[in-house]
Amino acid sequence: LSSKADCIKFYCIFRPQLPPDSYEPIIKMLIRYLGHKSYVVHSYAAMGIYKLLSLRSMDEKSYDFKISGKFIAPHLKSIFQALFTALKHEDSNDNEYVMRAIAQVCVSAKEHLTRA
Repeated sequence: LSSKADCIKFYCIFRPQLPPDSYEPIIKMLIRYLGHKSYVVHSYAAMGIYKLLSLRSMDEKSYDFKISGKFIAPHLKSIFQALFTALKHEDSNDNEYVMRAIAQVCVSAKEHLTRA
């Protein structure tokens, strides 16, 4: 339990320094951990998805999100299924981390939502 939560916490702390090619395996890991029965693990996984999708580029010319809707589009179905399944856990009916993740997925992938 704690090793999974610690792994996600480590990622959340150091996510700005991670290379973009690590986003794909990270998102898949976080989706998998959303199904974990532990409140801490699936809450951290939701927080990780929120934080990944809310990363912004630090270019002087723009302050856009680093993760585009195009990147997230192939994962939309599995992300939404996992997030709404996490809400079914007895202690997560109103989990704020899951709710934030759902909102951020909608913001990040708005132009792709009708295709999911």
